[in-house]
Amino acid sequence: MLKFALNNNFVVHNHVFMVHSYQELLDFV
Repeated sequence: MLKFALNNNFVVHNHVFMVHSYQELLDFV
C-alpha cells in the first residue's frame, strides 16, 4: 500500500512538473 502511494505521488508530481514546464514554455513564446 505504501509503495503504491509513493508511486502514485510520483506520477502526480511528474504530471504537475510537466504542466508547469509547458506553461513556462508558452510564456517564453
